[in-house]
Amino acid sequence: MKILKVALTSLLSCLILLANHAVMAKPYYKGKKITMLINYNPGGGADRSGRVIGRHLPRLIEGNPKIIFKNYPGAGGLKAINYMGEVAKPNGMMVTNFSGGYNYAMIRDPGLRVDLTKMNWIAGVGGTSIIYARVDTKPGLKKPSDIWKIKDPNHFKVAGFRVTGTKDMRERLSFKLLGVKHKPVTGFRGTTKSRTALLQNEVQAFGDSRAAWFKTIIPNMVKPGIVIPIYHYDRFHADGSVSRYNDLDASMPTLSELYKSKYGKMPSGMVWEAIRWIQTLQGMMVRNTCLAPGSPKAAVEAMRAAYKKLAKDKTYLNDAMKTLGFKPEFVDGKTVADRLNWAINDNKKVQDWLMNQIAIWKGKK
Repeated sequence: MKILKVALTSLLSCLILLANHAVMAKPYYKGKKITMLINYNPGGGADRSGRVIGRHLPRLIEGNPKIIFKNYPGAGGLKAINYMGEVAKPNGMMVTNFSGGYNYAMIRDPGLRVDLTKMNWIAGVGGTSIIYARVDTKPGLKKPSDIWKIKDPNHFKVAGFRVTGTKDMRERLSFKLLGVKHKPVTGFRGTTKSRTALLQNEVQAFGDSRAAWFKTIIPNMVKPGIVIPIYHYDRFHADGSVSRYNDLDASMPTLSELYKSKYGKMPSGMVWEAIRWIQTLQGMMVRNTCLAPGSPKAAVEAMRAAYKKLAKDKTYLNDAMKTLGFKPEFVDGKTVADRLNWAINDNKKVQDWLMNQIAIWKGKK
């Protein structure tokens, strides 16, 4: 009887402790303030998408924390990426809304001082780019297939930022794949100056995001009859298949569709593999969210759960449609981490080939 009494007393004590713990336990982010780090200037795509998220994410994070924004531009977004891996405290109180950045790992840029595979990936927002060109490009462009009529590369200059940027690499590779005579013109400082150069006929083609396509290019360039779309990059799937982005007009081919219309087969070979390699990541983390290495598991889980809700939240999606011109497509953090590891660690042959191409583009070979 005495033993039973002791056992019941111990059980009661445990139940009381558990009850007290349940009462005392609170969501990880309860009463806290999160900083959203953005790796480009205010007003740009990364900034606008981040601020839309920031308007809705707090109510979806358990504990309803506050979110403030910190723009930390520099070195093509690299400054903030290094900051996140080297300086940010591993407490879950700083979350990113970065534009790209993974390409620095893909091209072995010495300026990248952190291992991206060590970050706690929360989510990615995928996307594609639309390549468009002036209709008065000699001898005249009425439809995408007319690009094969171009005889002189100087008649078809393609604007870019820097040789090692995702935009430039994809465009150079794509027109090489298609066999289109063109001349890359790099060094433009941002999309606004690139578009201005196109409007002034200093260049004849440029590539923009879906957000820019819907909000800026269609009303200001397509409808007035200044440009036509040439192609958009395919959606690359993990099984190797490709598909189109269905929110884009059916008359705009994907890169593979345009290639097939000319050559009667799907593209293949190392140029195509390099495009696939780059666009696979671009298609799932053109905008990307992570916590610092070593952040608490509770913070990672709470943030991943919130972004999963955000991806389906009608209020957020409607706001994004109004602000950005399209509804972002989220990819879960685990998938982002897996694909990033695949790109960086499992594609050495493609990586070596692309590094050789970059050296050629830079005139070093």
